[in-house]
Amino acid sequence: MASILGSLQHVTVVYKQGHSHLPALSHFLSKFPNIHVLHHIPSNVMHELKWWSCTLTVPNPSRSLTPLLPLDLYICVDASTSVGIGILINNQWEAWSLAPGWNSNGQDIGWAEAVGIELAVMWLASSGYHNDCLTVNCDNTSVIQSFWKGDSHNPSHKE
Repeated sequence: MASILGSLQHVTVVYKQGHSHLPALSHFLSKFPNIHVLHHIPSNVMHELKWWSCTLTVPNPSRSLTPLLPLDLYICVDASTSVGIGILINNQWEAWSLAPGWNSNGQDIGWAEAVGIELAVMWLASSGYHNDCLTVNCDNTSVIQSFWKGDSHNPSHKE
């Protein structure tokens, strides 16, 4: 397991999105003592291993190491339990109300903030922004960590 994790950490130089698919493997590795013992592989670890298996079958991967110049867009995302989700990109904005019962199944304000970030990214992608360096302002640091580093303890942030 340690060898697989170490190799995948190196592979993330090319597969940058792979960073968010390592925490479950790392956590699983931390459960191993120094002696050989059989372990049950949790479903989240199997899910990540399947993701890696599919990703690594893509032939001839590449990644440019040229730094991207930051674009000067003003992007803000916020969520409120009483109002909903709002995004602002330059002078354009959009807002969505949260449906009744949105905060069930472990979903909290962090989930709504994560949905807001995803909506902003979708808006930017549909507007033609690809391979750009953008700053998204969000006031929930745990959401930012779960979104980009994949280390949220709240499963609803990862979905």
